Amino acid sequence: MEAEGRLPKFRRPPLVEVVHGVQFRPLPMSVVHPGLFYTRMRDRYPLTQTVAPLPPAYEVFDKFTPLQMSFEFASGASMPRAWFVSDDDNMLVQLQPDRLLLNWRRGAGAAEYPQFETVSAEFQRVFSQLEAFAEEQNLGPLEPNQCEMTYINHLKIFDGESSYLNPSSLLRVWLGTSGVDWDVPLEDLAFAARYVLRGGDGQPVGRLTAALNTLASPATGDRVLQLEITARGAPRAPRLPGVISFHEMVHEQIVQCFAGLTTPEAHKEWERWQ
Repeated sequence: MEAEGRLPKFRRPPLVEVVHGVQFRPLPMSVVHPGLFYTRMRDRYPLTQTVAPLPPAYEVFDKFTPLQMSFEFASGASMPRAWFVSDDDNMLVQLQPDRLLLNWRRGAGAAEYPQFETVSAEFQRVFSQLEAFAEEQNLGPLEPNQCEMTYINHLKIFDGESSYLNPSSLLRVWLGTSGVDWDVPLEDLAFAARYVLRGGDGQPVGRLTAALNTLASPATGDRVLQLEITARGAPRAPRLPGVISFHEMVHEQIVQCFAGLTTPEAHKEWERWQ
């Protein structure tokens, strides 16, 4: 892609997880269908697990909806979400009647992020497999209504067990100073910001959310700042071409957002070269 040559690039990015996903009109699956689909996946994804399903998610632009935390619990009648996991635990396929997600995850000693094109190609392969499976099982066509992409980064802000590093050295959006009326040391930090993504005609095509939280890294146990950047919106073309077009567009937006929210000082640590 031409735009790829202009995007910020890092030799040692703090990236720990990437998700390519699509939501579609619910397929009339029964409990046997994930197992049948697994027979097509087990060569690359031999490990399995079931977890609670994700609720539907839509970006709408006809009225303002405040950003807020929400908690939803699946009913007992909901089908679980199936996980198919690679042997090395680095790749994960998630399937439920209205959702397909592909995760790359950096584990302890994991290989470097294989780059957007590699993960995108694998997502396209899995999507095509599901599309063929749905047709063979008379489940109907896959009709995408929302596409999504998430990049999760872990930013080190603690030196050892307790010594706190100034988050302003990592984030342009955090000044890190308080007035004379407040001198209590900061213990942790969280925020969320949303941005409307627009097409060439100026109309909204999606929304990007950058969320920051302090947590313990699953890989090391160290406290880190987790910067999670998610973009979601409706595809402008049907089926897989519309999904891939959306993913390519928001991949650029996410990378530029990450570079824009973080500092040149941090970019040196992550060895930015473009």
